[in-house]
Amino acid sequence: IIERRGKPLAALVSVEDLERLEQDREASLRPQGALALVGAWRDVEDRDLEGAIQEIYSQREKDLGHLVELDP
Repeated sequence: IIERRGKPLAALVSVEDLERLEQDREASLRPQGALALVGAWRDVEDRDLEGAIQEIYSQREKDLGHLVELDP
C-alpha cells in the first residue's frame, strides 16, 4: 500500500488480482433481481410479444387445473 501523509493512496497488486477485481466490479454493476429484466424484451417486435401473450391467455383458459380432494 502506498501512502501519502499516512493515508492510503494506492495499492500494488498482481495482474491476476487486478483482473479478478475488475471482473468482480463488472459483475456488481450488472442489475440484479427484477432490475435485470428491464429492457429484456427490447428487441422483440410488439406483434410477436402480443402473440405470445395471447397464447399464454389462451392456454390458461383451457387449463382446468387439477382435482383437489379435501378431507371433511
